[in-house]
Amino acid sequence: MIKLFNTGETQETLRQDYNPDGSVLRRAQLRMLDMAIYLQETAKKIGIPLRLDGGNVLGALRHSGFIPWDDDIDVCLPAEDFNKLLDIYDKEWSEKYSIMNTERDINYPFPTTRIMLKGTQFCEEALAPLPLNLGIFLD
Repeated sequence: MIKLFNTGETQETLRQDYNPDGSVLRRAQLRMLDMAIYLQETAKKIGIPLRLDGGNVLGALRHSGFIPWDDDIDVCLPAEDFNKLLDIYDKEWSEKYSIMNTERDINYPFPTTRIMLKGTQFCEEALAPLPLNLGIFLD
């Protein structure tokens, strides 16, 4: 097993301590992973380069997956392809996913866009007081 931070923690103890199989967070991560795979396949079909970003890169390298306590997936794409991807969403994904950003909801407080899985509920504590309908998401 790989030791992390010279503290005696291993990948397995981190997962057991922060994110055991069957936990709410682990189930959400697996749904996000399905969403990210679908997004990547769609982007590839229409010629849009898409990549992981932020903590997901660190998680892939250090944990061979998610950082055990991470609650989102961050993806990046070129700015010029962003609207092309939103057009695809509006035509093909709107039954399964919703999009949230400041252009679509003035109450949304971030400069990023979220793709959320309809029929789910997943809200960070900091956003709980805001009048937003949040679900499992990709940033």
